Amino acid sequence: MQQNLKPDLGLHIKKGFGTYGTHHFYGAVIKELFYSGKDLYSFSCAMTFEDVAYAVTFDFTQMQLFELLQSLGNEDLMSLILPIFGAPFTEPQKLVLEDHTILTQIECTLGQPVTGAYETFIPFIVQKFINPEFIYN
Repeated sequence: MQQNLKPDLGLHIKKGFGTYGTHHFYGAVIKELFYSGKDLYSFSCAMTFEDVAYAVTFDFTQMQLFELLQSLGNEDLMSLILPIFGAPFTEPQKLVLEDHTILTQIECTLGQPVTGAYETFIPFIVQKFINPEFIYN
């Protein structure tokens, strides 16, 4: 396993509380977006739970991405994201929002374990983005 990885919150929640129920996150920060597969988008951020800093991954669909962008109503952001993430999937893509941050609340459920090159994690599956805000850094 690669050093310096934060523990995964999805694994912690599953171990301590199981996989059922809806989870609510307040103040999720989106600084990078990933186009991971056909109709699969994600972002990761750090969040503190029980005084421990965890990595948290959120997965969502193209429709949810479009709804998020529409609710933000920022044309600059749309023109940055849509050419890359609105096209049919051919290979994984990453977009860093260098001068921008999206701050949002999220309603989600716990997904299935995913094994990557350096770790196994469990993403949260977004049900909806709530009150997203677009912030210029």
